[in-house]
Amino acid sequence: MKKIKIVLLGIGILAVSSVFAQEQKAVEKPKMKKEQRMEKLAEELDLSEEQREQVDKIHKNHVLESRKIKNNSEMTEDAKKEALKKLRLDKKAQMAEVLTEEQRQKLEEMKKERKEKRVEQKKVERHSIKKEKRNIQPVEK
Repeated sequence: MKKIKIVLLGIGILAVSSVFAQEQKAVEKPKMKKEQRMEKLAEELDLSEEQREQVDKIHKNHVLESRKIKNNSEMTEDAKKEALKKLRLDKKAQMAEVLTEEQRQKLEEMKKERKEKRVEQKKVERHSIKKEKRNIQPVEK
């Protein structure tokens, strides 16, 4: 009976510590606000004021349309996926009209770097989860 209590206590401590670790991770990396992301994009691509306005308009329209699609209860999940895919392609085409060739190349490079970063972050997260699982040792009877 005593061993069961110790095991349950250990499991409880592990569960609580992992929750705190996840919360700490969320606190460490706050997401950028929309305005900050737009400002960073404008800065890195060296957008003119006219381009900024056009990009902002394209982005806002994209957000509104994607919300409409996601909230449409009459559409199937597959139809929503297709509609969102088309919407992303439309946004990409609209952006291509606004940006110069150099800016388009820079944007693609930024996207590629961001994707590589996400892949690397997922590897780190998977590795830490595996490591946590290995550190849980069975209780001897």
